[in-house]
Amino acid sequence: TENTATIIPCKLADTGIKNIKMYDASMTNPSYLVSEAFRCSHIILASATYNAGIFVSMENFLHDLVAHNIQNRTVAIVENGTGAAMSGKLMRELIGKCKNINLLENTVSLKSALKDVQMEQVEGLVEAVYASMCDTSCTEEPKQEEKKGYICKICGYVYEGDELPADFVCPLCKRGAEFFEKIV
Repeated sequence: TENTATIIPCKLADTGIKNIKMYDASMTNPSYLVSEAFRCSHIILASATYNAGIFVSMENFLHDLVAHNIQNRTVAIVENGTGAAMSGKLMRELIGKCKNINLLENTVSLKSALKDVQMEQVEGLVEAVYASMCDTSCTEEPKQEEKKGYICKICGYVYEGDELPADFVCPLCKRGAEFFEKIV
């Protein structure tokens, strides 16, 4: 489970997604995990099946998320179980109690360890997360905001405004208004 949970963020980073965080629920304070979950738009939950349930620390974290009424998130699931992988089904049930949770269909289902043939599932999950993060902003060129103002020809300082005062002095290089030119 840990190996797969390490591979997924690397593959997400390869797509260009930034600011990816990964936490081990068994090693990180639950209150920190909850605060991070509120910061994120997308959450990937990975857990081994433990005594026909969710691994205890992950289960506690999910109960905390439900108790704190997390909502409006996209969630992907990675489950692991040697015999019967129950953790995925149980994680879906718990997080499904929250409002406006988009549970991605793509799930990675492991039997003990990640096998080469399961990399297709990992790729599918990464593509689904990327697609859910990528609205039209990923396909359109970002619009550059038109800057109005004046730029210092010496140091590059930009004065934002329609008119540059005649007595203006650059705060960086201490040159006067005559060293500024209008941004077109």
